Amino acid sequence: MSHHARLCLPLLVMVMVIAGSATALTPLERFTARLASGELRLPPQAYRMSELGEHNGTLPTDLVLATVNDVLEPSCRHLCLSRPHCLGTAYRPSDQLCLLSVRRPVPDRLEPTEEPWVLAARRGLAFLDEPCERDEDCRLVVPWSECRADVCVCRHAANRTAEDGCVPRGELVPAPGGRADDSALLRSESAVDSDTCRQLCEEEPRCLAVELTADSCRLFSQGITASTGDNSSQSWTLQLEGPPGIRPEELLNFDGTWFINTVAPAMNFTAASRFCAKRAGIVWPGGSEDTYRGLVSAGHLPPSPESFWVGLDDLIREGKFIRSDGEMMSASDMPWAANQPDNAGDLEHCVVVFSSEYQLNDATCGLLRRFVCQALGENVALGRPAWMSTNRGAPPSHGTDGLLVEAVRTSTLFKTKEQVWTVDLGMQHQVIGFLYAAPMAENKVHKRNTKVYVSSEPLPNDSDVLCRHLTVRLLLEWMARYYACDFPVQGRYLHVTRKAGLRVLMSELMVFGHPIYES
Repeated sequence: MSHHARLCLPLLVMVMVIAGSATALTPLERFTARLASGELRLPPQAYRMSELGEHNGTLPTDLVLATVNDVLEPSCRHLCLSRPHCLGTAYRPSDQLCLLSVRRPVPDRLEPTEEPWVLAARRGLAFLDEPCERDEDCRLVVPWSECRADVCVCRHAANRTAEDGCVPRGELVPAPGGRADDSALLRSESAVDSDTCRQLCEEEPRCLAVELTADSCRLFSQGITASTGDNSSQSWTLQLEGPPGIRPEELLNFDGTWFINTVAPAMNFTAASRFCAKRAGIVWPGGSEDTYRGLVSAGHLPPSPESFWVGLDDLIREGKFIRSDGEMMSASDMPWAANQPDNAGDLEHCVVVFSSEYQLNDATCGLLRRFVCQALGENVALGRPAWMSTNRGAPPSHGTDGLLVEAVRTSTLFKTKEQVWTVDLGMQHQVIGFLYAAPMAENKVHKRNTKVYVSSEPLPNDSDVLCRHLTVRLLLEWMARYYACDFPVQGRYLHVTRKAGLRVLMSELMVFGHPIYES
């Protein structure tokens, strides 16, 4: 055989199958196709090899990408690095035979031989169950995977498929007025009822959104990215499961609610609010009695008769209680103790639980009490680039630095209709909500009528999908509050718009959502 590498026929056949097949591809087929199309470029770390040592085994025929005779071992590795499809080498020193592999040449994939072979693998790329160093090593090859304990596995919000890929897992929720981009269309079926349309999406592993019109049911591989401006169709989107960006084993879970696994000391209510915000959480706004007893058993809340804070207050307006997750509450629907709330001395604007029957009592916010932080997930805006429609004053980056110290201050020479604060999340995310943490004792920071949009474009436009419209005052100084999107929305850029005059102040902003990977 000549020095020239011989491309194996099975790979040629595989590429032809990829080009003409409408069925789901295996991760290896998808990886090969993306390389061939130029869609995927290898990262710098993928141009190095890791030594796997000597083994009495060689590559089976179906893994051999090319065979080269009479080369030294360094040249064998160099040949692999020069071919993006090559993921490893097997080298036989006795006759200087070099085999290039389409997969990592791990021992359990080898055919036994009497002679030893020297194995090496390309770094920076890993399939499921293969060794890895970073999350990027895995998800570049298998979307919705991550590196956990140095091995590639599916993310906690994804299921493993029979083809050894990963697909997102979650629950379809209504997305009124929203729609996905046509470029992400998986397929379109003839008109069916809404239940059947949703079922079609649930049965399609790659479906992240579904739209029902008068004449069709359309399934999409991406989420809701735009607003329709009308109600001529119905849409649903897959709300991904679990706390975004945080592995469940790092948290506590009681009755479906995730908690930060930190025992907090007694603090006043505003300090408690900021303590949780610094850890990407909120003071637990309360829930079932079973959850309360579970938290007590875990040592995160004190047992009766000692009281503890819940994320609930009427600081903005007496009698109008707002939870730490932004939900407005009616006092008549809450489990108050007898003769509560009474706002004694006109000073009681925060809320504690103070009995074994899980009953509420309004209290002075300056009391020192225990509390527990409900986890929101990873702050995907932390340290990300940010800018505003005006550039005079303190920079917008103050709002994404995670320090909770200084607000974003901007001003303009002329009165404007609105001012826009944009945060670049770096890649497509399914945004589920955001948290405001007010660092300054200035009421103007928390002005009414704030709209938060998510977009795939760095500049706002009319088709941006609305995450949340806040028509009331957000919060008071030194406080933090979370606001969920009306439904999960997808995009790379978050635009915070606010009616503004000559000057605008904005708070620390945290954004929570799942990164979206090409399936």
